[in-house]
Amino acid sequence: MSAVDSESRLSDKDESQLSAPPPLSDLDSSDSASDSGSDSEPASSRREPEPVEWLATSRSRRSTAGNRMKSMLANEEPDSDLELLFAESDNDQGFSDAGDDASDVQMDSSSDDEDDNNAAADELEGERELERQARERRAAQRKRKAQDGIPAKFRKRVRINTNTDTSTPAPAPRPKKKSERASWLPSPADLPTRASSRKTTRMSKEQLHQQMIEREERRLRQLELMQKKAARMEALKKPPMTQEDRLREAAIVEKRNSKSLNRWEVAEKQREEERRAKLAALSQRTLQGPVLTFWTGLGEARRVVIEEEKPKRRRSPVTDPALASAEPSPTPNCIITNLPARYRDPKTGLPYHNVAAYRELQRLQRGELSWSRILNAW
Repeated sequence: MSAVDSESRLSDKDESQLSAPPPLSDLDSSDSASDSGSDSEPASSRREPEPVEWLATSRSRRSTAGNRMKSMLANEEPDSDLELLFAESDNDQGFSDAGDDASDVQMDSSSDDEDDNNAAADELEGERELERQARERRAAQRKRKAQDGIPAKFRKRVRINTNTDTSTPAPAPRPKKKSERASWLPSPADLPTRASSRKTTRMSKEQLHQQMIEREERRLRQLELMQKKAARMEALKKPPMTQEDRLREAAIVEKRNSKSLNRWEVAEKQREEERRAKLAALSQRTLQGPVLTFWTGLGEARRVVIEEEKPKRRRSPVTDPALASAEPSPTPNCIITNLPARYRDPKTGLPYHNVAAYRELQRLQRGELSWSRILNAW
């Protein structure tokens, strides 16, 4: 509470200093004295200046005075270096803050005699709690910064044990599979002394026991199969080779490699001979029959058109006098348009003039048109 009162007093003092006018300096006082001396009017006729009442000195104290100062002090970040320098030690037996607390209590009691003693004690307890929390927070920050300030060479390092045994350690045992573990069947000693007489409970218990027996049998079969497989793999495992065995196997591999190399060389020679034979055949081949040769180069392109004369047909003289005297038959007319026919239908032999007439003939053949006896037309 004393800290709050001191802060409020400081804030009131600063505010009054900011609002009050500055005092006159010595130079200003001398100037005013000289002006008064040079004045021709008598001293009796001059009037004394009326006192000016300033708003900062006359107004009452604001209820919110010092709130901003409190918030600024609360939000101010503490200087880590200063805290580390003036840090308090919890184990310092030569220093005790009992006297300070007592003096604070006395100051509070002397400054606020009219306050209630119970309220002052509660506020003092709250301040002590806040101070204790602040000390703990500063101690934690101090520990962290002290840890960061330790040089790297003095910090704890991972040490490697160089006194290791030269012999190869035994491999770790293989973890057991689920089927290799111990049996889960309960022993007679594990059976409960009391059992429920309910029918469903007994049935479920019997089913569970039967399932556990089946699982145990399955586990034993699986374990037996695994043992057989391990024995078979152990039998198939080759014993370690001696130096003589390695030399013997190296000689066999050398013979096999030499044979494969000889086969490859023979095949390569054969391929080379075939390639040379093909090249010789290409260089010595001759062309049979007519050959068209194209010569490329610069020149003028000329187009030559070769026209062949058509052989003239000689008509044999007409020996039949009836045919010689007969007149040519007249041109037939189209049966649809009654115009001179230009074509004949290959299927029916009927003459027609154009495409429209041919389409009408096709419709007649398909039976799409019917004969009208009234119009006497299709």
